[in-house]
Amino acid sequence: DDCGTFKTNGYWVEFESNEKNLSWSLENYNILINLKGDNDNHFKKYIPSDAVRLSASKVRFTFDKRAIPLSGLVLPQEHANWVLNRLLEYCAYLSELGMSHCGLTPESVFIIPENHGIQICSFYHLTKFGNKIGTISGKYQNWYPSEVFGTKIATPTIDIEMAKKIASYVLGDTSGTAIKLRKTHNEDFVNFIINQHDNAHNTLAAYKELLR
Repeated sequence: DDCGTFKTNGYWVEFESNEKNLSWSLENYNILINLKGDNDNHFKKYIPSDAVRLSASKVRFTFDKRAIPLSGLVLPQEHANWVLNRLLEYCAYLSELGMSHCGLTPESVFIIPENHGIQICSFYHLTKFGNKIGTISGKYQNWYPSEVFGTKIATPTIDIEMAKKIASYVLGDTSGTAIKLRKTHNEDFVNFIINQHDNAHNTLAAYKELLR
């Protein structure tokens, strides 16, 4: 993807890309990891514990526990359920900060099997709500809400919809649309993915109710 090629040993991931992307990614990561609000320590469990520039073309993110990239994974429904739940929690926290990740893709999300957690990496798309989006993921441009290409403005909807596309992806529909899942998966779950949502906190609450 645009975030560059990456390699991982399960305890760190090293992205290699152009200097501009890596600089934005590391700068935005440092903003998040240095937050000091009341809820920020809980929020930080969704991002790696450390990041460092190794050279002009590489950034390494370090995990506290073993982490596996979602890229290329196909998971059973019960695992997809908790992945989406964690993603929507991340969206809700980020929304509280007034920011949109603007690039949630299988290459930027790692799962933590030990505690059913997730870690988000690659932050160069991160944009404050209401600001113009500088970049989007070219590989996953079809995952973005259609209004992005008209307004080019960061909103909570972008992260919510891309999180749901990831849920579809890990269930085997790499298009992210969930249409092909209609014949094989729970109807209410599929409809939840397909229908657009605009408020991160309300979406998380609705999803938890759906799980119950």
